[in-house]
Amino acid sequence: MSSEHLHIELENIHVHIPEERTGMQRLLLRGPEYGQHVLRGVDLEIEAVPGTYTAIEGPSGSGKTTLLTTILGGLPGNQDRPTEGRVLWDGFDIYDMKPVERSEALRRVGFIPQTFLPMRGLTIAERVTLPYRLESRYERRAANKTTNKKVADVLDEVGLEKLPTSSNANLSNGEMRRMAFASALLGSEVEMLLADEPTAGLNGSSKDGINNLMSRLNDEGMPMVFITHEQHQAKTTVDIQDGRVVGRHDTPVRGKYSDSAEDSGVAS
Repeated sequence: MSSEHLHIELENIHVHIPEERTGMQRLLLRGPEYGQHVLRGVDLEIEAVPGTYTAIEGPSGSGKTTLLTTILGGLPGNQDRPTEGRVLWDGFDIYDMKPVERSEALRRVGFIPQTFLPMRGLTIAERVTLPYRLESRYERRAANKTTNKKVADVLDEVGLEKLPTSSNANLSNGEMRRMAFASALLGSEVEMLLADEPTAGLNGSSKDGINNLMSRLNDEGMPMVFITHEQHQAKTTVDIQDGRVVGRHDTPVRGKYSDSAEDSGVAS
């Protein structure tokens, strides 16, 4: 199901939060009240072409996080799916995929959650690699051949190269966010980064540091889509209000890759 560039298309997506939700649903679909119609007919296309740098902007409660969760296939085991519409990854609905197929598809995207929790007793390198060490033994053996070098590379990429053996529990909020980027970049098949409010809760210098990191990764060729409730100097901005995409505009941004509307990698 692979193509030259990952292409994700949302077709007429409606998401209505049921009256009752499980604990995991409350965690992943934070914000909306029970019974709320969170997404209303969203059409959106994202392609992982070099230079894609897209902000999905909207106020709190507008449906941004639900949109991102929906793109990523909702909850495991098809427990949650759009009330209406399709989410196509290279033409295949992610909600119709078998678990193995979905797992393979999701490896093509690195996800940066808004909260990347520290874990007592782990070094930064161990925390960054934890999601990969939890994979099956066969996959873990294959990954271990290049893991040590890759970890050093991604920690250097995000500015944590001097701290691999330090405790992950002693980091600042900005360093924790950098650690989340390192973990997302570690996957060998990652073609694009999706980030949930990557600068939320950060102070001025830490926020500037993450914005600079994102811009640099993008200028080096990593496509990026992130949600935010703040104004951001992205190449493409998709505005969402009350669960609907209400606008999209492109901003000229100087960089290595084309930033024209036709090359921006996003359509709505």
